Amino acid sequence: MKLAYEIYFNDTKKNFTLDHAWRELRYDQKWCEATSRKGDKNAKRKKCGDGNASSQPIHVEDDSVMSRPPGVKAAKAKARKSATIKEGKKPATVKDDSGQSVEHFQNLWELKEKDWDRKEKQSKHQQLERLLSKTEPLSDIDLFLKNKLITDLWSG
Repeated sequence: MKLAYEIYFNDTKKNFTLDHAWRELRYDQKWCEATSRKGDKNAKRKKCGDGNASSQPIHVEDDSVMSRPPGVKAAKAKARKSATIKEGKKPATVKDDSGQSVEHFQNLWELKEKDWDRKEKQSKHQQLERLLSKTEPLSDIDLFLKNKLITDLWSG
């Protein structure tokens, strides 16, 4: 390890300060492939004659590079998709531009309408409770509203 610190210092003229990050990531699958490359054929920068790295990147096309493991969101989406197939559910075939099925949006709209109806009914109940709980005599408007709310709630 000390030899590696010396080599880094000789190359960059700076001390290596990311020791803790290297210890955490050195065996991580994502970074193992990048650190195990040998030779200059996969290097991103080519070396000049004096040994300093050039700022011009090399375009290397190598099919032997391992593919990256899927991310968390991709893995969850794949699991959900396979679960619907196992349960025998038929996946929606009609999709819009963003990839969401039209059936999904229709279901959401129906749920939203039911929720609006429920909230409206709850609001009417609260208004009626407020009017019934008043101890002073009701004004003509309040009396009309109370009668209307009672008829609406009992009829529907």
